[in-house]
Amino acid sequence: DCEFSDNSANNGGAVHWSGSDGEITDCEFSDNSANNGGAIYWSQYNADIENCEFYSNDANNMGGAVYIGGSDSYIDSSTFDSNIAFRGGAVYWDGEGTLIDSVFTNNVASSNGGAVYWEGNNGELNSTTFINNIASNSGGAVYWNTYEGLIFDCDFTYNSAGKYGGALLWSSYGKISLCDFTNNKVLDGQGGAVYKTEYDSTEFSNCNFINNTARGDYSALYF
Repeated sequence: DCEFSDNSANNGGAVHWSGSDGEITDCEFSDNSANNGGAIYWSQYNADIENCEFYSNDANNMGGAVYIGGSDSYIDSSTFDSNIAFRGGAVYWDGEGTLIDSVFTNNVASSNGGAVYWEGNNGELNSTTFINNIASNSGGAVYWNTYEGLIFDCDFTYNSAGKYGGALLWSSYGKISLCDFTNNKVLDGQGGAVYKTEYDSTEFSNCNFINNTARGDYSALYF
């Protein structure tokens, strides 16, 4: 096991991985800082991050804890708490990949994507929990700015955004299935749980929307 604390750099406060096909497991990252990727900056393909903990890392721009810039990457069974960035309070993802069985709490973005900002196509969020994440603008927990997305079996609770999508801003087509949206809110805008920005087809199936609020229109969903 490794611990990384109080490190800083331009990109990747603790780790800057410029090659492909790597794995980081069973590590703890706390109080690291950078312009992008407060703890980890991974610029190539096939990143594998498993069973790691990220606490109180920050980035001036993107990815308070982790910045992933390549496809075919994977984050599994990891915890993200109290990380901060401009976009993607905990994770900024620019590429195809899967984020699964992880927990995001108390992360903050001063712009979009309180916990996760996803930029790459063919991404998947699976069996992940988002609690009390905040975005000053849009996507209190997740800001999805891409195509062919899948969000499956995720829980969104007590997340908030200033303008659009208390839990999720969805600028994509794809599928959102078996998700629970509870007590999410928009402070001064629309889509207390989900705000969808595009006209492309998105399938919602077997989702629950409970006690979400917006000061504007559409307390649960805005299309």
